[in-house]
Amino acid sequence: VWNNCVARCRSQLVPDGLHQVFITGTHEGAGTWVYKLWESKNRDAAYAVYRGATTENPTALEYAKQLLELYGPDLSEQYVQGGCLEESNSAIPYEDIIGCQHELARRKPLWNKMRESRNKFYVGMDIGRSKSLTVLWLLERVGPMFVTCGVVEMDKAPFSEQAAMIDEVLAIPNVVRMTIDSTYNPQLAEDAVTKYGDYRVNALRFDQETKIRLAENLRRRAIGRSIAIPKGDDIVMDWYSVKRVVSRNGTVTYTAPYTNDGHADRFWAAAMSVYGA
Repeated sequence: VWNNCVARCRSQLVPDGLHQVFITGTHEGAGTWVYKLWESKNRDAAYAVYRGATTENPTALEYAKQLLELYGPDLSEQYVQGGCLEESNSAIPYEDIIGCQHELARRKPLWNKMRESRNKFYVGMDIGRSKSLTVLWLLERVGPMFVTCGVVEMDKAPFSEQAAMIDEVLAIPNVVRMTIDSTYNPQLAEDAVTKYGDYRVNALRFDQETKIRLAENLRRRAIGRSIAIPKGDDIVMDWYSVKRVVSRNGTVTYTAPYTNDGHADRFWAAAMSVYGA
């Protein structure tokens, strides 16, 4: 899309005054290429940036108030006020997420290949229903590396379908452990534990201490390049949306904005998969 826009603006058939593209959006932080291109000190002079806050839009005041309450002061600086969160606020630096992309990683699981493999597999399952996706992140242990061998996304799937997916995955003998978020629907995780045992199924209830442990485990893997992930902007921005916020009294929390694409569901599913391994 970007290349097409630029190419059309170069067309001699278009009057000079119309050689412009107007883009409205959130750059998602100082580490992203959009920020570097448009807002950094070394930005391209061909681009102009006009910052605006959602609170300045009279038709969106009620929405802005909801976001301010939902996100708190730190995330609101970027997602409501039009400011920018520094790279240090990210759970994983942008360049490290990009660096984990690998051609061996894949999104679509090859179930038959998994059944035939002698490698060990680990799965993280982030449960969602209305506002969030349900995501299963499948990792294959290949030597010291964890290679993503599947990312299953279920949008507004009934819990019966999610339970059937759990059965399908755990029918593969080499799936050593599945870690399931038991916060949103405890019954789904408890039923899986009852059926497959508490070693093979780890029901994990999310609290701040657990989220810190999950996020920092995944961060270490990403920085050390010991996890391979598929290419895809949705995965990159999902992972990058998770921010590390430190309060005035030193309390650390990991949080992410709600979007039409979920609530960092891919990040937490991957983090649970690493945690289970």
